Amino acid sequence: MFRARECFERGGIWTNNVINFDNVFVSIIMLFESMTKEGWVSAMNSTSDIVDTNYINIHNNNKTTAQGYFVFWIIVGNFFIVNLFVGVIIDNFNMIKRENEGIKMLSKEQKTWVEIQKLFLKNIPIKFIKPPDDE
Repeated sequence: MFRARECFERGGIWTNNVINFDNVFVSIIMLFESMTKEGWVSAMNSTSDIVDTNYINIHNNNKTTAQGYFVFWIIVGNFFIVNLFVGVIIDNFNMIKRENEGIKMLSKEQKTWVEIQKLFLKNIPIKFIKPPDDE
């Protein structure tokens, strides 16, 4: 197995895969992509080739570990974290809608229409019942 230093000494150029865990920012982006199930297969395949830091990747070096990690991460990340995040957004939307009866999200014309409809509903006509004729 070659190290990166040996590669440079022999005049080579060391390039990492686009998907790697060498940088925290890149790792977080890769994990977010995996949670959304977008491109997780290529990330899993790249991760299964990793040997160690500064070593050349070997094809399918730790395949079962990478597959198990990504399946676990997709289950935990997608089904719990992403759905929890979406649920909080929908809950806040419904709370605002209930508090204001949706009036803050309407245009000016729509607000006046709603107010007119409320006035119509308050003014229910009184029905007078005529007593029967006793003839």
